[in-house]
Amino acid sequence: MLHRGRPREAIDLLECARPYEMGMFDGLMSTYVRGQAYHALGRYQEAAGEYERIVSYRRLLTFSTSMFPELYPLAHVRLARARAMSGDAAGARQSYEKFFDLWKNADTDIPILIAARREYAKLVAGSPLR
Repeated sequence: MLHRGRPREAIDLLECARPYEMGMFDGLMSTYVRGQAYHALGRYQEAAGEYERIVSYRRLLTFSTSMFPELYPLAHVRLARARAMSGDAAGARQSYEKFFDLWKNADTDIPILIAARREYAKLVAGSPLR
C-alpha cells in the first residue's frame, strides 16, 4: 500500500504484525515499512519510534542480516530524518553520525550515503531538511 501512495492503509495492514515482530527473523521489516508510512503522513515522532525499535534490536538483526543486511544502517538514517523533521536536531545529528560510522568503508557514490551527507550538512548549518 505504501508504494501505491496509501500510507494510512499500509499502517493498518501492518498493525497485525506488531505482536510478532520481535520474535521473527524478518519481522523488523514491517517495523521499517511502518516507519516509512508514518513519515509519509508527516507523523515524524511515530516514524522515529519505529526506527528506534529497529536500532535497539541489533541482537535480532544479527539473524536477519542475510535477508536484509541494510536494515540496521538504513534505520539509522531514517531515524535521523524523522528526528530532524520533528525538531530533534541533536538526536538527528547523533543518528546520522551512527549511520556514517556504520558505513565508513562504503563506496562513496551510494545515493543514500550522498543524500545523508547532504542532509547532515544542512542540519549542522542550521537549515531545515524540508
